[in-house]
Amino acid sequence: MALTRFALRTKFLSETNIGGSNTILKNLTQQCTNTLPKTLFNRSRTYSSSNSLRKHVRTSPFLINNASSNLLSNASRLGVIYCSRGLITEPGMVVPTLHRGMRDQMVDQMKSYYRDNYIANYNKELLNDIPSWLDGMGLKGLAPYFEGKNWEEIIELTSWEQLQDLGIMRPPHRKRLIRNFWILKRFLANEQGIELEEQARDSAHPIPEHNDKVDFVSLEDLPTMLNGIYDGFGYFAPHFEGRNWKEIIGMNWEDLEVLGIRSRAVRSRMIGFFWSVKRALAAENGEPIPKKTRRLGIFQRYDSFRHKNLLHDNNQV
Repeated sequence: MALTRFALRTKFLSETNIGGSNTILKNLTQQCTNTLPKTLFNRSRTYSSSNSLRKHVRTSPFLINNASSNLLSNASRLGVIYCSRGLITEPGMVVPTLHRGMRDQMVDQMKSYYRDNYIANYNKELLNDIPSWLDGMGLKGLAPYFEGKNWEEIIELTSWEQLQDLGIMRPPHRKRLIRNFWILKRFLANEQGIELEEQARDSAHPIPEHNDKVDFVSLEDLPTMLNGIYDGFGYFAPHFEGRNWKEIIGMNWEDLEVLGIRSRAVRSRMIGFFWSVKRALAAENGEPIPKKTRRLGIFQRYDSFRHKNLLHDNNQV
C-alpha cells in the first residue's frame, strides 16, 4: 500500500512539475517565499524543503500558488506538499551546491586538465611553481611539506619511507605522489631516448600499514583531503563545493547520498575517514572519543530512498 501511494505521489509530481519550475516542500519550520500570487492552505504551519527530511515526520496537505480545484484534490488525497517557484533556504540544510550537470562538467575538466598536462604531454612550465604542479595532481595541500625543495629534488623521493620522513602520513597520498613522480621521470628519460623500467612502487606499498593517520595540514585543501581517503577520490570535490572539512566530517551516510555520491563503497570509505578525523580531534582536545552511530534500519532506509527520489524529481541532484 505504501509503495502504491509513493508511485501515485511521484506520478502527480511529474505531471505538475512541468519545466522543473516547482519546488517540493515537505517538513515543518520552513518559510516559502514566493513573488507570484499565492493560495495558502493550513496557515497554521510553514514547511521545510524535502532536502532536510526529518525521519518519521508527518505533515498535513498544503498547497501554494494558484492552486486549481483538481490540483488541490490530488494534493489532499496524496498528501503532497507543493510550491511553485519558491525560494527555499534553511541554515545547516545539506543540499547540493551545484547542479548535477555542473558537477559532471567540473569533474570532466579536472580529468582533462590532468590528462593534457601530466599524461599526454607533460607541461614542464608547471614545475616552476610547486603548489600549482601539485594542484594538478589533486595534492596542493601537501605543498608545505616540499618547501625549500625544487622539482628535481622532489621527484627523487620515490620511496614510501622518504615521504613518510617528510611528514606525509596518508598512504594514498604517498601512492599518488610516487606514481606522478615516476610519470615525470619517464617523460624526461624518453626525451633523452632512455627507457626506464616499471617500478613496483608505482602502484603498491611493499609493507602493509594501517590507513588511520590524520594529516590536518592536508585537510585544508578539499581534493587533497579526499585523495587522502583513497587515491582518485579528489574527483568528488565538486560534490562538496563551498564546504570546508569541518562541515564535511559531520556528514552521514544519507548526506553523502543527497550530494550525489551513490556508491556504497565510496560512502563507506568516506564515513570511516570522517570518524577517524573526529576521533583524532577529540584526542587532541582531550575530549571523549565519539562512537560511531548505528546504520539505519529498514524503515529509515526506505525514508532515505524516498528522500532521494523527491530530490531527483525536484532537479536538485
